Amino acid sequence: MSLFAKLTYILFGKEYDMNAIVRKFKHVRRENSLSQGDLMLLRDAEEWDYKKFWPDPAAIVSLRKPIEGCFMLGCEGRERAVRMLYERFQHIEVVSIVLRFVDPENYGIISPPVEKFLALQPQDNHVKYYLTYLDALKEISCYYERPKKLADVDMALWCLSHLLKNWGNRRFRRNWDDKDRSKVSGILVMYNMDTFLKKQRLRRVLYEVYKHVKESKTEPNRLLLAEGLNDEKIDPELAMVTTSYTFESLVWKLVQEARLEKVLGKKKLWNMIRKLVEEGIIRNTKEDFDQCKTWRDSAVHPWLRKLKTEERKEYVEKVKTLVKMKDKER
Repeated sequence: MSLFAKLTYILFGKEYDMNAIVRKFKHVRRENSLSQGDLMLLRDAEEWDYKKFWPDPAAIVSLRKPIEGCFMLGCEGRERAVRMLYERFQHIEVVSIVLRFVDPENYGIISPPVEKFLALQPQDNHVKYYLTYLDALKEISCYYERPKKLADVDMALWCLSHLLKNWGNRRFRRNWDDKDRSKVSGILVMYNMDTFLKKQRLRRVLYEVYKHVKESKTEPNRLLLAEGLNDEKIDPELAMVTTSYTFESLVWKLVQEARLEKVLGKKKLWNMIRKLVEEGIIRNTKEDFDQCKTWRDSAVHPWLRKLKTEERKEYVEKVKTLVKMKDKER
């Protein structure tokens, strides 16, 4: 964690010594009790700048009676510990700070740089959010098999997020000696080659999106995902494949509702659309279905020309309109 101390000095003018604060809090875990004096010790510790970032704990809660019974619960009892402290403090960041210094093995501090790096999605349940944060740290620790302490994982990610943000600044780089500069450059190269953290971040974002993707009555609303992917900097081709799947699913749903699946089960898409027209299932929207069929062919067959930007937008909007029309009919 040498980079952490160096980085805090560059950013804040002081080398933070988190382990020294942990040593000051050993008695809290040993006695399983947190007093008002302990909060003041945390606030006034010279090893870091608590007051620069967080509210005065004395203004949040007055511990005339110490908090007891939640500092020796380990990993298995962390939900209980977090809930007990949150009930008293009503401030999840302060809860995370207290637990991090009492039990660095199982807790880390919630901080915006790490939250953003992990792509954590906001929640109105602060206890659940913090537990999700801890799960993310644990997942990283288990995958890389180090660091073992979640507080150290937290600090490592905090360092990495700041380095990614600032390393392109020459003035920032001048604060590092050649040895550390080489070390940091190596870390950033390894990060760019590593896929695990990127997959974890992407998964969290997609999980949030899919809460809404599943809201459609007819078919999961994958068009929300398609709209997000439909950007030249992301993956417009996958966006079109996603849109095409939604369109095909809509056609097949209409076939099932018309009880034509046995007749059309192995037919091509254009046969299905033609049959739906003949049966009067598709009337005023025939041209829209035909146009979407043409766009779908270009989207799913790599040997056909790729859709242009405007065509992609029209395709998504057209399928969205068709899906909404069918939803209203139900």
